[in-house]
Amino acid sequence: MLPRKLRAIADWQRVNTIARYYILASIAEHLHKELDNLEYVLEIIQTLDGMFAKSNSTARQAAIWALMNTRMTGGSVRDHFLKMMVAHISTTEVMGAKIKQEMKIDMILESLPDRFSQFKMNYNMNKLNLTPVELMHKLASAKGLSGSKEVPIMLKVPQNLKGNLTVERRTRSKREQVQLPNQLQ
Repeated sequence: MLPRKLRAIADWQRVNTIARYYILASIAEHLHKELDNLEYVLEIIQTLDGMFAKSNSTARQAAIWALMNTRMTGGSVRDHFLKMMVAHISTTEVMGAKIKQEMKIDMILESLPDRFSQFKMNYNMNKLNLTPVELMHKLASAKGLSGSKEVPIMLKVPQNLKGNLTVERRTRSKREQVQLPNQLQ
């Protein structure tokens, strides 16, 4: 039993020495002074980690900064939405930030360009409570978002409202009465 332990120790020392030489060969010369006197690979890794590893709070702050400063500059709403959800919100949550569902929606809406101002106003006025996925579908399916400046109005129609509904739509050149479809009634 003793020879096996001695062989295991000798194997470990050989592997540790080889790994140490590989690490020392791959780092910059100015780091050799600090690391050359360390005998074990674990000590070298811990020292390098202490020198170069970002703290968790720094990484979380960088992820939150990226999330708060992302704006849609072009492309599709779906691409922007996925970028916000996957690249920024998920990263921020992995870093330890806790973001409520309502806050996620607010951040996504805030990142949209001015041409979505009518959509955002309708969302807030109608006090819609959508999940992020539902919001993505609403934004992507809204008419005119692919390049037109016109964004459709979302209406919450009470169930007890009966009769014909008409809405006055104003444009710069004319006013017209629009009959709402019966499915809204």
